[in-house]
Amino acid sequence: MLVLENESDQFALFTSYYGERLKNFPKPEPFAFTNPIWSFVSEGSKGYVRTYDFISLNEIFVKSNGHWDLVFQGYRLSVSTEVLAKALFIDMLESKGKTFGALNETFQIIALTFCYLSESGLKIIRNDNLADYFSYILTHDLDEGFAKKRQTIPSWSSRLSHISFTKLSANLRNLGCGDVLESCQLAVYQKSLNDTTLALLDMTLSDYIKGKSFNYLGLDIGKHYIDHCSNVFESRFQVAYAFRKTKKGIETDGHEILGLKTDLTTYAGKVLMGRSIMSDVDMAFDKWSEENKTLIEDFVCGTFRKNFNAISFQLQAFKQETFESICELAKLPARFDTFEFLRAFMVSEYIGATSKSSRALFLEYVACLQRCDFNYQLDFDSFEAICHQAVRKLSRSLRNSKREILRFLREEYANHTKARSYSESVSPDELTSNVGIDYVKYYCNCVEAGGITLTLGLTGWRKSEFGFPLNAFKLEANHDVVDNYFTPWRVYVNWTSRKGSKTTPLKREVTLQTFIIANLLNKLNSDDPSKPALYLPKTTRNVSRSEAYLDGRVTLLWADFCQNYEAFTQLDALEQLKNASTQTEVVKSGLKRLEALYDLDSSETKQLLKIRDDVRDSAAVWRLVDNQPLAKILQKYRDGELEDNFRRVLEQTLSEDSLEFVKGCSGEVHRSKTKRLRSEILAGISYPTPHAFRHIWAEAVLRRYRGDVGKFIRANFKHLDERFFMAYLRDKETNAVYQVAKRTVINSIVRQELRALSDRNRDFAGQFERYLSKAVSLTKVVSPDDYEKLAHRIASDKVADLKANPWSTCFLRFGTEKFAKCSQNGTPQRHNASPELCLGCINADIASGNFNGIVVYTKYDIDVCRNPNLPFFIKEPHIQTVKLALKRVEDLRRNSNNKKYDEFIDYLIESLEMAAKECEVL
Repeated sequence: MLVLENESDQFALFTSYYGERLKNFPKPEPFAFTNPIWSFVSEGSKGYVRTYDFISLNEIFVKSNGHWDLVFQGYRLSVSTEVLAKALFIDMLESKGKTFGALNETFQIIALTFCYLSESGLKIIRNDNLADYFSYILTHDLDEGFAKKRQTIPSWSSRLSHISFTKLSANLRNLGCGDVLESCQLAVYQKSLNDTTLALLDMTLSDYIKGKSFNYLGLDIGKHYIDHCSNVFESRFQVAYAFRKTKKGIETDGHEILGLKTDLTTYAGKVLMGRSIMSDVDMAFDKWSEENKTLIEDFVCGTFRKNFNAISFQLQAFKQETFESICELAKLPARFDTFEFLRAFMVSEYIGATSKSSRALFLEYVACLQRCDFNYQLDFDSFEAICHQAVRKLSRSLRNSKREILRFLREEYANHTKARSYSESVSPDELTSNVGIDYVKYYCNCVEAGGITLTLGLTGWRKSEFGFPLNAFKLEANHDVVDNYFTPWRVYVNWTSRKGSKTTPLKREVTLQTFIIANLLNKLNSDDPSKPALYLPKTTRNVSRSEAYLDGRVTLLWADFCQNYEAFTQLDALEQLKNASTQTEVVKSGLKRLEALYDLDSSETKQLLKIRDDVRDSAAVWRLVDNQPLAKILQKYRDGELEDNFRRVLEQTLSEDSLEFVKGCSGEVHRSKTKRLRSEILAGISYPTPHAFRHIWAEAVLRRYRGDVGKFIRANFKHLDERFFMAYLRDKETNAVYQVAKRTVINSIVRQELRALSDRNRDFAGQFERYLSKAVSLTKVVSPDDYEKLAHRIASDKVADLKANPWSTCFLRFGTEKFAKCSQNGTPQRHNASPELCLGCINADIASGNFNGIVVYTKYDIDVCRNPNLPFFIKEPHIQTVKLALKRVEDLRRNSNNKKYDEFIDYLIESLEMAAKECEVL
């Protein structure tokens, strides 16, 4: 290989060669190859210009001395990342059409390839790295010179449709950079990309190319949607159950009981809206006597009341407020382990069919409390009476008064229509319309959707695996001595999995809450333990194929969530009260109440406000494709008949190329094209899909101890050990989802904590938090963009891995391996994690949610310190652990300014003083 003495001459030849080829690209005005920023006009567009900043790529990747060694015309040439990217850009596009799609995709893929090499620390992307490489380029965008995590996966047409990885590899090899992307056959690239789309999207590469719907909703938004679904399910289930049973009673028994031949469902629907039919004037009613009208009203109201009251106790038994009331009345500690025991106790009391009686559960739990020096005095009968008392007091029931029942139904309908303008085109006064029964069906479907969504969040399964009946559940005794006193059963579903076996049932563990939700949904739907528990099949064929049911149900509450999620409406009210022109006493009172919940200056509230605004903006796009077939929308757009708001959405979301295609179509757009256009419209916006909950589940597993996973997930995941989740992760595809989720969680937590550093109060402590503070100080970040870039650099270049523990989260950083407290011979042994190692480690990050873990897992150390009968040499290592716990909890107290830590801090200090006295005696 030759090296010119004057390399500048060779570089001039290189730039001249590529500059001549650049002249074939459509440009608004001529520019040289050496220009740092290039601008192009897309072929076929109406003068639109796109600009690409190549010089920013120098900041992305620096190889050895900051240059790449190329080969040009037999000579070695050293160039920057910017120059290499320009040459690749021209090589990739010269023989292609210069549409914006081709230009954008080529620039993005080249830049993201350099980003991936930088973040992964790899020198070459080999065959076994391809799936990870493809995951990266599908989950990141280039933003101001840095790779930024996407909320959604881009469509095939907007990311990869113009890209050939075999050509990219060949062009790199021709430039002498064959050690960047290993040369492979096309089939190898396709297999790796297929594995990636299966893991990320639960669809094959073929389906992805066709434009099948997909989404990448993560935990940051997903936890709020799950909490909203939980609120809907809990608050509306009782009414939905009574609605379904009343409708079924009218259809099966109404004619026989009332002696009327007319179809009564329409009239029953009107009554279930809370409207009396006694005063209505209608041709059908003219022939009816007052007695018949009274019979219908009485039957509907009576049936509704009977079913409403019948489910009341069982529904109330599993609510959080019931557990809190029992803890107060029974003088039990209000902790998550107590709630788990109460959940199991209520299953035995109100569902039954368990291997242990509620008496046996109670006696085992009391014995455990006594072993922990908690002297509990109540006997079983007294405790059971307290449980039933709490359930009765908090449950809702209706008196046998038709006037009261109709008023309740009217209020329920008003609340429903306030949240969602339902059947606006049909007047509820039109008795001959089906508005009432349609309202009942929609109401019940929403509750069913809420329960299904919760189940998806609790399991992380594929959407094809939810057709199980209630009798597929098995409750087996929990023999784990660590937690069997509050988790007496292991709950399994014996059901088929699409992967591995299509006919043989697989035994998979689920949470007890999953069983409770399935039991309630089964009552709402078929009330048959041999039929699908989660949904009501529309036909008698293939009832266990859950895909079609879940696709529709998981999105049903999305629009309602965007507008009516409790946290969003509270923030709306807070902003409105803040801006009120007149500060009356009512305004001041409301402002004080809401400011106690949300600090508008805190990073956490600012992030929630951003989520609110983002999902509401995306809701407008979602409504466009959710309400009517896209082909009809496109035809209306082409004919100039589309409403202005929908027209604006189309023009903002579709590329110029796609809009030109739509305008040029004669007739209805073919289905294969509408799929791609739908994916392009939805690209970049947030909305739920069944597969998205696999990612939400995986992220929740990693963050379950930190407390920032949402109320519902926190209540159901916090007590579960690693064994429960690792059983899922043995599946190759699920493990791939988990690995993507791990990198997402690292990015999210680093950003969250960096934003919180400027807050008055923040719920973080530990050495990793100090590392972030020092990084901010040394780099002198000021603007939000500076924080974003620093967060990206730390998450991508500094953090190697993450591990969740009850007492802390381990952020293993590159270069700190031998300094980690668990390190042996320079290699971290993170499976040996414990408070005595982690609480003083440079990689430990402690959030407010870890406080309970510190309390529980340092209890033995504290007990040793407080024991006057033990010699000092036994106490010494435990004293060190208690000192570390004290330091970290004091950090949490100081950073958060929260008094909840004070009692435990005093207890730790007292324990250390007791141990010190023992030392003085010696």
